[in-house]
Amino acid sequence: MIQINSLKNAWLTGAIIIVLIVAGDILSRKLGFGGADWMLYFVWGAFMLAVFATTFISPSHKLILGMSHTITISLLFALSNWIQSRMGMAVDLGGDNGFGVVFALIYVTSFIPALIASVMGLIFSKRSR
Repeated sequence: MIQINSLKNAWLTGAIIIVLIVAGDILSRKLGFGGADWMLYFVWGAFMLAVFATTFISPSHKLILGMSHTITISLLFALSNWIQSRMGMAVDLGGDNGFGVVFALIYVTSFIPALIASVMGLIFSKRSR
């Protein structure tokens, strides 16, 4: 039971960071910063931090837990994009196909950064023992 709670806590740590990333992206779009290069770098850097933290904290199944956040960020950004398009806000890809397209794009582009962050988290967690 302790193992399962530790896994949940590790995953939730990364998930909370990702929720903050998506909320920050929505806020930055409202404030007019959406699409800025620095914002894109910040989003990907924070995403890699979330994956690294999950992998580092997790007691086992480190790579699986870290890489699972590719689905988390894809789902949240696609949902955010869909909700914003329904509210009439300017989004990258709106309409009926927007959710699936955004999910697929984010999932594919987040795979390599997540893999790099997961491997780094795995290496650093092995060194700290």
